[in-house]
Amino acid sequence: MSREQEALQRIRQIESDCISQHGEFDWEELSEDIQDEYDSLCILLDELQDDGEQISWEEFKKENNL
Repeated sequence: MSREQEALQRIRQIESDCISQHGEFDWEELSEDIQDEYDSLCILLDELQDDGEQISWEEFKKENNL
């Protein structure tokens, strides 16, 4: 299993456990340690998906007809 898959699996487990306990996912219901773990995993996934390309806000709006 890849690092990305492991991170995503753990995020889904945290979310599922929270939903089981509280009826919905609420980050603030997580313990401080789990909040830190969840945030770190989300950052890891963001970094793995980041292709490094940066465009200006004006260029983004132009490309997306905004």
